[in-house]
Formats: sequence, structure tokens, C-alpha cells
Amino acid sequence: MEENWKKNLATDSYGNPARSISNLRLIFTLDENLSQIRYDTFCQDDVCFCPLFRNVNGNKIDEESAGKIQDYLERTYRIRLTQNKVFEILKTTSSERSFNPVQEFISQETWDGQPRIATTIIDYLGAEDNPLVREQTKLWFVAAVARVFNPGCKFDNVLTLPGPQGIGKSTFFKAISGRWFNDSFSFASGDKEKVETITNGWIIEISELNGLKRANDAEAAKAFLSRCSDYMRPAYGHKVVEFMRHNVFAATTNETNFLQGDNGNRRWWIIPVKGNGHVSDWLDDLQRSVPQFWAEAYTYYKQGMKLYLAPDMEVEANEIQMQHSNIIVDPIMEDIEMYLEREVPMQYASWMIPTRLAYQKGAYSEPNSTMTSLNMVCARQIIEELPNDLVRRNPSKYTSQYINRLMSMFPNWKRSEQEKVKGLHPAYCDKTGRTKYPWVRVDAPSEESCATLPSELELPF
Repeated sequence: MEENWKKNLATDSYGNPARSISNLRLIFTLDENLSQIRYDTFCQDDVCFCPLFRNVNGNKIDEESAGKIQDYLERTYRIRLTQNKVFEILKTTSSERSFNPVQEFISQETWDGQPRIATTIIDYLGAEDNPLVREQTKLWFVAAVARVFNPGCKFDNVLTLPGPQGIGKSTFFKAISGRWFNDSFSFASGDKEKVETITNGWIIEISELNGLKRANDAEAAKAFLSRCSDYMRPAYGHKVVEFMRHNVFAATTNETNFLQGDNGNRRWWIIPVKGNGHVSDWLDDLQRSVPQFWAEAYTYYKQGMKLYLAPDMEVEANEIQMQHSNIIVDPIMEDIEMYLEREVPMQYASWMIPTRLAYQKGAYSEPNSTMTSLNMVCARQIIEELPNDLVRRNPSKYTSQYINRLMSMFPNWKRSEQEKVKGLHPAYCDKTGRTKYPWVRVDAPSEESCATLPSELELPF
């Protein structure tokens, strides 16, 4: 068989195999060693199952591997290739032998019909046994399967386990992940590092909620978790390509109040755990059960299970999130809410700040005016216009940053998606007349309101 395909190689004037595309395709496809290089569609890398071309970092093809392939071609076929040419040929030939090791890992066994995944965190980590815990756990397992078989599918929830140190939280996630576990992810890393981490992993643990300590971190995390794909340039590639996400996130922490504010916290599916004896007592049983966990989850995935909680369970999950947030209890919260909900005259946009403050305190009014809502505000505006003088008497506490944290707790308000927006009083704008990331009402009407300065009004500033 070997001699048959080699006879099909075109030769040069010296009788050696010619360095033609057709020859190279035959060699890379049928050579007993080169044909063991396959394309891993999960990690999107060429991997080698022949020891001849492995490198110090394992079986992923890199420059060292390419050098060994060059040497092999010259010794075996008297063909000299550049490394770039080696990678170019591999792009087509290895992809014809593509495989997805995580799909194979998930589907290695047929489910025996015994439900297990809903109670895994209850059984091994001592979580409370209730319907919400069971449903969140089951959906997370199924989502992990869905992300592998349908990369980029919508799922941005993080299975989050707060509990004492040493009870096996990270061990649990590592044990169920096969070879595709990564616990080095941090929101504090640059975007490139974060993308590289999740591209090569399946179960990504955010250990101790790394890089998630401030309100700004929480905003960035919300945006990152919401994405279904990422863009990066693959190794030895020349163009930036889109990578559909094939991972799910888990988080572990020893803290109790770890969520920042209230904005975006719905993504954190929190299951408090207290442990269930020594890790060594249950680890062997867990590892034996892993194939059946994924077989069960794969069955649910093929049945079309939805990857979100029912509305009543969503409400219950939100209540648990509130219990684990470091939300500030501040007496001016009520004042801010009243300020945000109070209707104001259309002329309000053109008033000077002292007039606005007088109106908010009830010392000034505009009878028979058309009323409207404040649909866009900023922290500086709240500090200057809130009727409660406490915010102005205590500037060291009531900074713009602090007010922004308080604003993040109002579910009907969100930061503008635009970095700089026109429309607020000049005192709250930069030199270009814009405000950086103001707060906008979620259900604001599209028509002109006090979110913008009415053009027909004569402004005194």
C-alpha cells in the first residue's frame, strides 16, 4: 500500500519527488507519520499523535515541530520546505483529519438513565438541596455541552460557589473537566490574555473572583461575559479571526459579600456550599461518575433543553444575589430615587443650577408647565441638584465615583453605551459639550425630553 501511493509522486530530473503542491498533499496525507497530524477543532490547533514531531510543550504543532517536519521531509523525500510552507500545507491536510476531543469526551458513554447532575454540588460540596440549586446545576452542565456542540450559543451565567477554603470547590470543577480546565482566568488581565485563556479551555474557573473587586470591574465583567465570540489572530495566522466561545465559566470564593453593586449580577448563579467531608472521601466516586454526568447532560442537550431559569426561579436567584452583594445602605438612596422619579417642567433643561436646586427643594415652581421625566443624569448632577444637602456637606464621601456605585443599584437606570453624550447642563459636560458615560433611564421614550436640551428654549448659559 505504501509503495503504491509513493509511485504516484511526480519526480524531478534526478528521480526525486518534486516539490509540487500535489506531491506535498499526497505526502502529508498518506505518509505514516505525517498523517498522524490532525486538526483539533476545539483548541483550533494542529496536534501530532506521532512522537517524531512532538515538542517540549507537548503535541501542539509549533515552530519546533515544524523544524522536525522539515528535517523529516528532507531525509525521507529529499524535499526542502520553509516553515511557512509547512504550516500552509498543514492548514489543508490536517483539517481533513479534524476532530473535537471535548465532543468525544462528552459522548464517550451512553447515559444509563439515572439522573445525577442536578445533585452533584449537593452530593459532593454540601450545597442545600432545593429546586433552584438542582435547576441551576443541571442547566450549567447542559450549557457546557451546548457550548461545545454549538459554539457561541447564548449562555452568560457563571456557576458561583461561595464557601470555606479546602472543601474541594476547585477540585470539583477540575475533576469534571477532563484536560480542558483552566483556573488562571482573571478579569484584571488584558483582553488578549483573557481571550487566549478561554479559547484553550472548556471549564474556566474564576478563582476567588479574580479581578472583580470594584464596581468598574463588575461593569467590565458584565460586558465580557455577555459576548458570544472573540476576535484574535491565531498562532502563525496572518488575519484576525472570530472565535465562537466554546466554554462556560465557574467561580469560587471564600467571601460572602462579593458582588459589586446590583448591575449585571443576574449572571452569577450563586450556590453556597459548606463541604461534605474530606475531599479524599468523595473524589474517587466523583471521577468515576464524570462520564455519566456528561452523557446525561448530552442527552438533555439533544432533547433541546432551554438554558435559562423559569421566571419564578429567576426571582429567587436574584434574591440570593442580593444577599451576596456588598450593596451600600445609604440614607440618601431614597432621596436619589425620589429625584430620579420626580417630574420636572420642560424648561428645567435650560435652568441654572441654583434654580434647579430650588425647584427640587420645593422653593420654586413653574405653574401650568408641561411636565416630563429626567431620562439622563450624571453623578455630578445628582450631587448638585439633590435636595438633601448632606451630599454637598460631605464631599469626601459623596464623590462622583460613590454616587455612580449607588446609581448601579437602580435597575431602571444603566450607563450609556456611548462613551460621550450631549444633552446635559454645561456644568456637567467637558469642553466639547459632552458627558462621559451618563446614566440613562432604561425605559426612556424616544421623543425629546429633559434628557436633551430643547432647541426652542432660549438658554441663559
